[in-house]
Amino acid sequence: MMNPEYASAQRWGSCLLVPTLCLATSLAHADVEPNDGCLSADRVELSSMPATLNGTLEAPGSGRGDIDFYLISATPETPLRIELEGDSEGTDAVGDPMLAYLGLGCELLASNDDYFSLMSRLPLYVPASGTFVIAVTGSGDMTLTGDHRQSGGYRLSFSTYSRSIGSISGLYLDAITGRYTPQGSVQLLRCTDGDDPESCTAPVASQGGNGGAYSFSAEWNGMPIEPGYFRVRASFLDEPVWSEIFWVAENQHYRVPTLYYEEPLGIGTIEGRLVDAMTGVGLSGEEYPFASVRLRQFPCIESCYSVDVAPDSAGHFRFDETTEPYLRPGEYRITASASDYETQQLPTIHSGAEGEKRSIGEIALDPKPVRISVTSPCDSDSIDGGICRYRVSLENRSPERVRGSIWSIASGYLPGGTLSSTEFQAGDPVPISLRAGESRAFQFEFPIPSTLRGDSTICSTTYFGEGYGNQPYFNPSVNVSSCLTKTGESEYSVLSKKESRALIEGR
Repeated sequence: MMNPEYASAQRWGSCLLVPTLCLATSLAHADVEPNDGCLSADRVELSSMPATLNGTLEAPGSGRGDIDFYLISATPETPLRIELEGDSEGTDAVGDPMLAYLGLGCELLASNDDYFSLMSRLPLYVPASGTFVIAVTGSGDMTLTGDHRQSGGYRLSFSTYSRSIGSISGLYLDAITGRYTPQGSVQLLRCTDGDDPESCTAPVASQGGNGGAYSFSAEWNGMPIEPGYFRVRASFLDEPVWSEIFWVAENQHYRVPTLYYEEPLGIGTIEGRLVDAMTGVGLSGEEYPFASVRLRQFPCIESCYSVDVAPDSAGHFRFDETTEPYLRPGEYRITASASDYETQQLPTIHSGAEGEKRSIGEIALDPKPVRISVTSPCDSDSIDGGICRYRVSLENRSPERVRGSIWSIASGYLPGGTLSSTEFQAGDPVPISLRAGESRAFQFEFPIPSTLRGDSTICSTTYFGEGYGNQPYFNPSVNVSSCLTKTGESEYSVLSKKESRALIEGR
């Protein structure tokens, strides 16, 4: 069993008879089984560095994978870099190993999986005791219980930060005003293949909100920054500005040439109104039918930029300088939607001038042929004898007869239960045929136990699907939801339509 509960370093007394391997710069094989328990770790003394050792994760057996533990001794307060990767010396290389760092009480302090490609790396300072534990396991075994299927040879490397730079600093300024910006961020990247820009992907450290001035003298984890090739990436409103690649030597204080950004142009405004195509009434995003308008940059550039707004009570919507993320000139597509209405996508529009104001007029959405609504929700008054009863209305707004079935699904969200949720059908599906303009009411019910915990939430979602036989269940066209929360021994609070919708969509 991995990581048994013991907190005292004195428990290591049972390991004192395990031979100690002294590693210098030569390669050694220190994996001596059994070392698959924290208390049975192989003892390794780092007399000088860099040092490496080889080991093997044995093939998984008895439903679990192998783990190798090492009790490492080194000079206290030494900054170490520990790297783990597959090694094929004498055996097939392990495909994807994971590295973990533990204290003398076998408590997990840090872990790393795939720092760079499939190589794992942990930077750390040797604790004051001069002793700590390293575990080698397979990818994904975060609990160190052998929960992996990896096997093969590996190479474990130890090196110290014997050399470090002085610092890397610079400025990031507005190209027009020459002033600092409080909104920019700067990232320092190491270039692993000399001056090849494609290799500048290894993050070293980052800073933001410093008014345009930055300075790096340590990595993000507090470790020294070793000499090498670097590049700075500065960003303002997601617009990157890159420095040239530069070399920084040991103890050197390097000043990066000032980076300048040009604030991206804003598009001004794009506005309009969302209305019902039959009545001309504005569609609100604040209440039913919960209308929404999405503005999306087209085509996608690097990432698919989009932003959503909810129309006001009269259906008016607006994208402007207050919209997040920041709106830039370009081509956009607008998609408008609302409950019980057909979604509509407008042709591509182009906005290219700074401060341009664009009105797209009214967007008329066609009502769906069938509308379903809750006319009497399940509440404290309607829960009689532990039965939740609720009524819905189905209306045919099309000029033709519609045929199909209506059915309802109940779901419960149960805090503190063995399972946090449940879902079941409320009653039997009802076949239905509605003439043009006809509406009909339906009642559904399901039991609610008196033992239901407080703060539990119960929702019902009623569907209508067109067709015959089983076809409606695979062809739903509309649905409506209603939720209530238990607030007392026998009291329930009905959620609003907006709250019910958000709860169902969030689940």
